[in-house]
Amino acid sequence: MNMQKMGRICLLLLLAFIFLTIAVSAKEQIILQVTAWGDHWSITDRIAAFEQAYPHIKIDWQPVPNTGTIVQKIPIMTATGTAPDVYRIPDANLGNFWNQGLSLPIEKLLPTGHTRYFTPGILQDFSWNGVLQGLPQTVSLTMLYYNNDLFQRYGIAEPRDAGITEIRAAAKKLTIIEGNEYRQWGFEQDGGLHVEYWSYTMYGGDHTSPDAKVSTYSSPETIQSLREWVQMVLDGSTINSSWDKTKFSQGLCGMLAGHVGYLSRLFEAHGYTLQNLPFDVRIGRVPKGTTRGQTYATSAWTIHPHTKYPEEAALFIAWITSPESQRHFTKAGRGFPTHPAMITPELFADWPKDSIPILAAAISEVKLLPIYYSPYYGDWNSVRNNSKLVGPMRNGSMPLESTAAELDRILTPILQGAK
Repeated sequence: MNMQKMGRICLLLLLAFIFLTIAVSAKEQIILQVTAWGDHWSITDRIAAFEQAYPHIKIDWQPVPNTGTIVQKIPIMTATGTAPDVYRIPDANLGNFWNQGLSLPIEKLLPTGHTRYFTPGILQDFSWNGVLQGLPQTVSLTMLYYNNDLFQRYGIAEPRDAGITEIRAAAKKLTIIEGNEYRQWGFEQDGGLHVEYWSYTMYGGDHTSPDAKVSTYSSPETIQSLREWVQMVLDGSTINSSWDKTKFSQGLCGMLAGHVGYLSRLFEAHGYTLQNLPFDVRIGRVPKGTTRGQTYATSAWTIHPHTKYPEEAALFIAWITSPESQRHFTKAGRGFPTHPAMITPELFADWPKDSIPILAAAISEVKLLPIYYSPYYGDWNSVRNNSKLVGPMRNGSMPLESTAAELDRILTPILQGAK
């Protein structure tokens, strides 16, 4: 065999090997369709890092405008066979989606030991009938943020762990009215929070028993919290925040009750980040009820049951909820880690040092609210007529209609007797 013929054979073998390699690579290439709301750089950065770490998996990232779009689209996409492999469920819709079977049990698909990055309370919240259905990338605790510069200026004690009586008193002192115009407010409420957050989370009441099967609306603590909630508004020292006219992020309000993701976006609207704030922002704990822990807002990364790639989908969820990703999201102001062990001084170097134990304690006892009400803005004496149940019980079997009726029965005399 001459050298020329040998060369042609070698060339053919090389080309065959190249074509075979390309064919195998193309066959092994997996495309995961991932859907969630928003297109914040913190998510796209983590997707890019995932694709670099796992080059055989390509993420088809399909963001939607908001949580409402997800809630509407997923059932339709399921029926038409176009559902994504992985998607995020808003916290208010977890039970509804899981009850419809729109998620794949995830725990056995996750890397061994991955659940150690989450508190027992979080793992319980993200389980349906005792089976883990999804995981959050962070938790956005409902905390009390306060402008310490204003508290020091007016000689008011810092509300690190204050009750509603102290918070109301501080809000009154911080409120400045000249003529008929407000110059400064004492207290700002997260405009996206539900009625329950205001009347229970922030003021120390409860709405259900620990097993979420019995209403506790009629308990003395809850009735008192409802009175305080109504009076807080009627004091005139409270304002509802919104993206375009927040007062707290402008330094014109002493306190803000809300979750950190909301706080972060308020400051971003005015050109600041949580690492570059225009004044001394500190963290306090909101009063909490006796039968539940610190509440939080979050969402669940979930595998759709129709996926062809459950192992790869679980690998992506493990990546997006890993400690590295959680640190990334925390620095971007998109939440706090899901376990107190990840609350480190390095991660919160730009926050006051006394924030760390407060955050760690709050995260150790987080608990989602089991039912939700839609918010109502306007005439506060009409709240009871305009607040409707929009989410199911996650656990337990207490009828929603009786829950709403009980709230109506208790809230009516409070509103009528408010001065």
